[in-house]
Amino acid sequence: MPEAFTRLTNLPGPERWPKLAPDGRTLAFVRTAARPGGKPTADIFIQRVGGGNAIDLTPDAPEEDTQPAFSPDGSRIAFRSERAGGGVFVMGSTGESVKRLTDFGFNPSWSPDGREVVVSTVRWGEAVSRVGEGELWAIDVTSGARRRIETAGDAVQPSWSPHGHRIAYWSVSDDGQRDIFTVPAASGEGPPVAVTTDPAVDWDPAWSAYGGSLYFSSDRGGTMNLWRVPIDERKGTRLGPPEPLTMPVGWAGHLSLSADGRSLAFVGQEVRTTLMRAALDPARGVLSAPPEVVLRGSLEVREAGAISPDGSQVAFTTQGREDLFVVRADGTGFRQLTEDAFRDRGPVLGVRRPAHRLLLESRGRLPGVHDPLGRQRAPAGFGGPGRSVVSAFVAGWLRDGRLRPGRRLAHRCRSARQRGGRPTPAPDRRRIRLLPDVVVAGWTEPRRLGPA
Repeated sequence: MPEAFTRLTNLPGPERWPKLAPDGRTLAFVRTAARPGGKPTADIFIQRVGGGNAIDLTPDAPEEDTQPAFSPDGSRIAFRSERAGGGVFVMGSTGESVKRLTDFGFNPSWSPDGREVVVSTVRWGEAVSRVGEGELWAIDVTSGARRRIETAGDAVQPSWSPHGHRIAYWSVSDDGQRDIFTVPAASGEGPPVAVTTDPAVDWDPAWSAYGGSLYFSSDRGGTMNLWRVPIDERKGTRLGPPEPLTMPVGWAGHLSLSADGRSLAFVGQEVRTTLMRAALDPARGVLSAPPEVVLRGSLEVREAGAISPDGSQVAFTTQGREDLFVVRADGTGFRQLTEDAFRDRGPVLGVRRPAHRLLLESRGRLPGVHDPLGRQRAPAGFGGPGRSVVSAFVAGWLRDGRLRPGRRLAHRCRSARQRGGRPTPAPDRRRIRLLPDVVVAGWTEPRRLGPA
């Protein structure tokens, strides 16, 4: 367990993607800030651990430079850049001699011998909301030759093991689950092996110094924290259950370990969301009064645009576990409506006296998608191979805040990595308008939903 915590950076603007040099004495990281007379741009900085003078290694590049990774000897840094059409580049550890390695790729990770760099083909920002299916490719640093790392599915953020046997990565499955896997670094030596297979959001893998443990970020404890699991580096098999490394922050991710295993760097975030309301002058399009606080607390709000037509209720979902909450517009009546492993998103409010009605999506594994109250179930086998189920439910709550049982409206089948829109009420508030790929599934034969 960590023995002491030290804050390393304190610059204005977001700071992400920390990477420790092999000796643990230097930190590379990405800072996003506005340049004089320009828009916010991400640059790569280095700073001595314990020091306070951060040096910008990419001040002359107008495009974003992100995701630095030190070579095993600490003399070079591979990084993602948007310059010259984008790709992975390599520079000296103090910013000199920049050269292109590939015209594609994200999250570079060096092989232990420094001869190759493995990358994923997909850009992503947040673990809970990424799209696209990534592939892993290893690139020879000297010749530029490429070879595919077979993962049999989506793969992002690769991490090469310290003895070169395996590459860890995380993946979004067809049902939307985020899990950690490892795969042999050499071709033809076996299929990927799952490290985690549970409802938690698991991402950001990093090997321990000697390959006996795999570190990762996960919300399995309720908040996004750092975890460690013992592992056989050569076989990829897990040797025990994950254990938490409790960090002194509400959100921890983007971790990096020094080569001697004595230091671990990570990004810590403390996010607090305040819901506010303000009177609007519709004719002028400006506020007619100062904003007032509706709800203030420790929750990180994901979606807060669901307001009842009469303006009396606000429904919102949270980041991380993605549960559903409701509060009155005056700040009273705050209640949590769902608390489960499913990702409840896209709330839409309608009104039917005497109870308010709520429409939302609930995303879960196949088979057995439940409504937020656990009272309905999708037909067995609905969706088919490679498709996830996104279910729309309508639920009501009485004025005392009690949630009524949900009623299934429709199931939507699509890839878990496709973006989708939320269901919305038709103008007459009696019908629901859904996307073209929505089908209404009876308990016998599904049929396609017609126009609203």
